[in-house]
Amino acid sequence: SLQEFLASVTPGDRVERLTPREAIEAFPLLAPGELAGAALQRGTADIDVHELLQGYLRSFKARGGILSLDTTLTQLVRQGDAWTLSTSRGEIRATIVVNAAGAWAGEIGKLAGATDIDLRPLRRSVALIEQPSGHNMNDWPLLLDAEEGFYVKPSPGRLFLSPADETLSVPCDAQADDMDLAEAVDRFERATTIQVKRLVGQWAGLRSFVADRSPVVGFDPLV
Repeated sequence: SLQEFLASVTPGDRVERLTPREAIEAFPLLAPGELAGAALQRGTADIDVHELLQGYLRSFKARGGILSLDTTLTQLVRQGDAWTLSTSRGEIRATIVVNAAGAWAGEIGKLAGATDIDLRPLRRSVALIEQPSGHNMNDWPLLLDAEEGFYVKPSPGRLFLSPADETLSVPCDAQADDMDLAEAVDRFERATTIQVKRLVGQWAGLRSFVADRSPVVGFDPLV
């Protein structure tokens, strides 16, 4: 599995093979008895998602954008060179409609009579576990097992754990699956030297993809 992971790495990525000892130095919770080898990818970084979103919103509003929350779209009708959008807060007319509705983008596309791109919302569950005592996790990398059965990364005062699940879902306010989280905890415990006593938080989100996982960008060929 490690060989398959290394073979899948994009050329130019800064990836180096680690011995079990070197891997434990990088992520001290690893259990030596279960570890055959590792690879370390350098040059990656986290995104501050909250600040990214707020930055987009600030830019949007500075350009005259209007944010309307709690608004349900019920109909899209093309009339001449413009769209009429019927919503729970009245009608909106626009020459261009950008469908950036995340897991609901397929449903919005259907309302507009657009091409069905077979968008698939996939649920991912996440849990927070307590930080192991006696460790400073500030410089630890994200840990991902070679078969992607789980990943874990440091979060302020916690460890962020996910089974890396991708369960097909309808568009919804997703909730974490207890069985998925239990499997993630089991895999994490077998790969490390600690026991997870409790989860201090859990949630889920929907990550939406088309079949080849490439971004779908541009004007629809039908409408």
